[in-house]
Amino acid sequence: MLPHLMQHFAPAFTLSLCNFRVERSRETTARVTVWREYGVKRSYTMETSFCGCDRGLYQDQHLHTAHLQEVGANLCQALACLQNDTCWGLELLSAVSRDSNR
Repeated sequence: MLPHLMQHFAPAFTLSLCNFRVERSRETTARVTVWREYGVKRSYTMETSFCGCDRGLYQDQHLHTAHLQEVGANLCQALACLQNDTCWGLELLSAVSRDSNR
């Protein structure tokens, strides 16, 4: 649910590039450890690069702290939608889920 909301709120976020598999090289990462040891079912790691983006709104731009702050604000918006049952974002997510199942 959170990745779909981030896709909507954050122009620099690309859901199609997300990887939710637990690969051998990721066995000791915080995301996997939190999932295994504490049973947190939706543990995510969001990664970025100062080198820039190769697609989307920020394609061929060098990222700076304002971009990272924007993504942080977008994450807060997405989290607020998860908290607020009346949030229109949940309706959007339902529509996205229906479209992806076609």
